[in-house]
Amino acid sequence: MHHCICLLPILIMLTYVAATHGTGKDLAEYYYTVREMLPATTTVLSNISRLAIPAIYLFYLAYLLDGVAQKDKKVIRFIFVFLIIQVCISFLLVRFFKITVGAPRPFAMLDGLTSQPLSMKSAFHSFPSGHTTEAVATILPLVTLWRNFLPTLALGCTGALIGYSRLYLGMHHIADLLGGIVFGSCAGFLVYHFCRQDPSQ
Repeated sequence: MHHCICLLPILIMLTYVAATHGTGKDLAEYYYTVREMLPATTTVLSNISRLAIPAIYLFYLAYLLDGVAQKDKKVIRFIFVFLIIQVCISFLLVRFFKITVGAPRPFAMLDGLTSQPLSMKSAFHSFPSGHTTEAVATILPLVTLWRNFLPTLALGCTGALIGYSRLYLGMHHIADLLGGIVFGSCAGFLVYHFCRQDPSQ
């Protein structure tokens, strides 16, 4: 239930963007124009893209330090399971797919570039969205901790904003964000599976 509430904002956002501005090259051209017209908005969303996820990690750090201070083994285990799964899925698995697929980012597509599987260049690392994967993977464990409607919705809106910033900045396609949602959800469910006896339960 809370998982669905958490993902609802980003799914609504993606549906709205696709319905109003199209997908693929049409969407890339639209946001290219918008970025030229709204430099202040571009700066704000660029900062959100860079800083929102690190800000969430600060909460995890504070939670870990409190767990260490309280000698709470459940909290410490929760954090370390979360970190291990993050490294395995949000970094290693996502990186593997990015390199293997070699999908061009929107800005590369506008330059006429096509897919280049096994490329090590960032311009061809569009799928899946690493930011979206990491956002969903960091948010869902918190949802399982709190199990409260308003925090769940707030975290979901945060994830949607991070995802939107990647579309706006021309770094990802809608399909990339959908892929990130799938990968991030898998990471979140794995944390839940291995930490069912977390401190909130």
